[in-house]
Amino acid sequence: MLSEEMRPFGALKLLQDLCLELLCFVGKVCDRHGISYWLDCGSLLGPVRHKGFIPWDDDIDIAMTRPDYRRFLVAIDAEIARLDLAQSIVPTRLRCDHEGTRLLSGHLQIKCGVGGSLPGMVDVFPYDYLSEEGAARFDAKAYRRAMGSHGRGLLRADVVSSFTTVQKNVCVVGGDMSEAEVAYGAGFAAPFGITAEEGPFLVPGMDSVKYARAVPVSQVFPLSKMPFGDLEFPAPTDASRYLTGLYGRDYMELPAVIEQHSRLYWIRRRPDAEEVLTSILDMMRDINARF
Repeated sequence: MLSEEMRPFGALKLLQDLCLELLCFVGKVCDRHGISYWLDCGSLLGPVRHKGFIPWDDDIDIAMTRPDYRRFLVAIDAEIARLDLAQSIVPTRLRCDHEGTRLLSGHLQIKCGVGGSLPGMVDVFPYDYLSEEGAARFDAKAYRRAMGSHGRGLLRADVVSSFTTVQKNVCVVGGDMSEAEVAYGAGFAAPFGITAEEGPFLVPGMDSVKYARAVPVSQVFPLSKMPFGDLEFPAPTDASRYLTGLYGRDYMELPAVIEQHSRLYWIRRRPDAEEVLTSILDMMRDINARF
């Protein structure tokens, strides 16, 4: 268990505040369109273990069932257009390396910023339904291998061409997943017992987070409310078992090695980081105030 308190400060604290404001925006979009989501990964571990952010974390992770995820892809675009935020809030999927040969992430990432700097980020992970028989024979290693093959195949021209724009190493998404992408993913998912109908288990989608595991729906729904600092957000109903499935029984212990994201390096490189982040944070607070 934790024996002392750790608190971020300076630019990292500003970045965390910015990510929370972006999450509040995402929550408003979900509420407006009747979409359910829950805190996932480090953003669920943080409020359980630290009563807020993991002190060194610098983004937000949430999850949705596949049907809500596809509805959200359309809804986020609609709200960005309605509020004229195309230059401030940018949703993307299918981020690949600069050679275009390796998929780095397939899930939705929502970033916010100004003038080309987009440091605030919310990861949105889709979860698919899994049959009871599929859960009973679920093989995490085989699933991860399939996720890798699926990701490499997504970079094929006939799939990528179904997206509106390719900018550098990112495919910029316009609305829902294309039928070509859905059909392609279904071919990898079906052998594992993944179904389009509601099932008794959930599993991270082929285009989702790396923690491949079968999650009983009863661990997630009905959603509860999780305090996150001074705010509250939806969370799995059995957060303890959910986190054990993610990180093991010792999830309340601090890790021996701290994993850091690229935004922390962005902070350290910029002498004006606090000024830029304060400006973006003010912008996001204004957006949420007039949503």
